[in-house]
Amino acid sequence: MLTLIAEVAGVALSFQLVSDVNYLLFIPLVGFAVWLIIWRVRFSTLETVVGVMGLAMIVVIVAVVQLHPSWSTLWHTRRTRPSRRARPPDVLLLPIALFGAAMTPYEVFFFSSARSRRSGAAPIWS
Repeated sequence: MLTLIAEVAGVALSFQLVSDVNYLLFIPLVGFAVWLIIWRVRFSTLETVVGVMGLAMIVVIVAVVQLHPSWSTLWHTRRTRPSRRARPPDVLLLPIALFGAAMTPYEVFFFSSARSRRSGAAPIWS
């Protein structure tokens, strides 16, 4: 339970970094979003979305390599910290990544329970 609370608070803190709104206002919203995804979204849908996002990451990496960018400029840009007021849309990837990390333990429980139902074995977590 403490892990879930820490993950929800981490996502709320990342939203605070993006929006400058107090993280305490985001905690109920993030908690509701986690509950909604866990109880209402089919696992196959969740698995498909995560798979497509992973494929999109690979496509972006290949596209960057194919564009032959100035690698020194990219390296310098990576090391330069944006100003506090500059809020590029890419900053939104942080809360999305943390939200995905919050969902990972539940996927392990799901796969473990499916294994125990098929084989009659005890679940891994018991």
